[in-house]
Amino acid sequence: MLVPEVPGYTKLQREMHDALRAQHPEWINADGKSPRCDYYESLFATLLVSHQAHARELLRPSFKANQSGPSLREAESQHTR
Repeated sequence: MLVPEVPGYTKLQREMHDALRAQHPEWINADGKSPRCDYYESLFATLLVSHQAHARELLRPSFKANQSGPSLREAESQHTR
């Protein structure tokens, strides 16, 4: 899955982009570029793709129902609280 396919990703990416630059103006070079902000944005995208892959794995029928840990639905509900 590509990151732009994740619902709401583009909006979230823009918000994060703006927030990082507003909170850390010292990270912005004279030319307007910010390698540190770019790094954090890239890291977020990587983590999101990894999370999506893990979620798909949990939803596969071959995933053992008796495996320890919360179900995907329980984990998602805890995350949104």
